[in-house]
Order: sequence, then structure tokens, then C-alpha cells
Amino acid sequence: MQKNRFFLRAILISLLCIILGYSGLYVYCRTVSSKQHIYYFESPEAAPQNGLSLTLTISKEWYDGTFHPEAPMGAQYDIVMQMDPKAKFDHWTVALEFNGEAYIDSAWNGTLTSENCIVRFAPDEMDTRTFGAVMYANQILQLKGYTISGYHITHMRDTQVFAVLFVAALAWLVAVCAHIAVYLRTQSYIKRQTLDMKIINQAMDTFASFIDAKDSYTKGHSQRVSAYSVEIAFRMKLDSEEISHIFYTSMLHDCGKIGISDAVLKKNSELT
Repeated sequence: MQKNRFFLRAILISLLCIILGYSGLYVYCRTVSSKQHIYYFESPEAAPQNGLSLTLTISKEWYDGTFHPEAPMGAQYDIVMQMDPKAKFDHWTVALEFNGEAYIDSAWNGTLTSENCIVRFAPDEMDTRTFGAVMYANQILQLKGYTISGYHITHMRDTQVFAVLFVAALAWLVAVCAHIAVYLRTQSYIKRQTLDMKIINQAMDTFASFIDAKDSYTKGHSQRVSAYSVEIAFRMKLDSEEISHIFYTSMLHDCGKIGISDAVLKKNSELT
């Protein structure tokens, strides 16, 4: 019984530790994922930062002062966002710094806004890697530098701590299932043992009744001796196995009467 209590206490404590571990990991991932990261590139040729960079190419250019007389130089600017495929960079935006003020005519794969010499892009979908725009200016615009901002998303399942907690949870589940299986088998064994003991006790009572029937003068003697013996053994704090042995031997201590003839056992006069 004490071992079962210790095991149940250990199971509950380990389960609480696993739950706290998952909770702490969840809070950590949420905290890390909510921190905004800003990467500034001083020139288009700057080295990638944390796997992030972009390239801008001018695929077309023309002169047309019909629609934009104040900015007749038009061009199609194609931009490719380069990102580490393993990196989960989400809710990102790009700020492009040109050498002149740009007027956006049209854009694709996102929303572009222009303010002075800065063009800001926000993608329609986070998995977008290519975007661009048709823009007009006083001259063909050259990219001076750019800024990428966004959030590095950290998922619980991508961390080593998650793998450790998963193994711990799996081991906990196996331990619980094994304990339940052992408990059920033990209860079945105890039930069968209790039934066997009941049958044995009934047999002992029957046998003691045979002994008492042999000598009516001492009727109930075996049961009384057994009751006193068991009580003494219990007060001596003997274990249950020893008490069982004392119970059986005390019930059968007069079994020799069965083999004695009535002429001797029930003789009224003194024995010779």
C-alpha cells in the first residue's frame, strides 16, 4: 500500500513537471515570436543577415510624360525576397530607400506606399517571395539601401526541449499503463486469493466441527483457541503471514482426536 502511494505521488509530480515544462516552453516560444527584428542593409550588395536579403532588378524602362509630366521616367522594378527556407520569418515588411522620390503606378503581390524617397512593401501572403511595381520618377531610380523587419516564429515542436518533454510524456504514459496493468493483475490475484482463503477457512471450520463432533465435551474449543491465538499474535504485531499460520495451526491443534477411539476419548473413568 505504501509503495502504491509512493508511486502515485511520483506519477502526479512527474505529470505536473511535464505540464509545467510544456507551459514554460509555450510562454517562451510566444515571447520569442512576439519580438520584432529589424535588419538594415546599407547597400544592395550588403551581405545577408540571418539568411535575409533581397535583390532588385529593372526589367523595363521608358520615357512617358503623358500621365506623369512631373516624373516622366517610368520603369518596372522586380524584387525578389531571399530567405532561409528553414527560417520562419513572418509578418515581414520591406522599406526600400531610393535616390529620388518615386510615384507608384501599379504593384503586384502586395501593397506599396511611397513617402519621399522611401517605398514600403507589405506582402499579401507571408510566403510571397517576389513582388514589384511600376514606378515613375525624374530619373531611373537606384536602390541605396533597404530595411527588412519582421518576426522570427519559434514553434514548440522545433525546439530540443519539446523533444525531451515528448520523450518524458511518452515514458510517463508507458509507466502509467504498466502500473494499471500490474494493478489490475494484482487485484485479480488478490480477489482469487481471497476466494481461496474463504474456501480454506470454510474447510478449516468444517474440519474443526468434525473434531468437536468427536468430543462434544470440548465443542467450540478449536474456534476459541484460534480466536485467542490470533488476537495475541495481532497484539504482538506479527505480520499477516505469521498470523495466518497461527490461525490454521490453532484450528487443527486437536486434530489427533479423530484417530482416538471413543472408548478412550469418552471414557468416564481414569485412563490406564
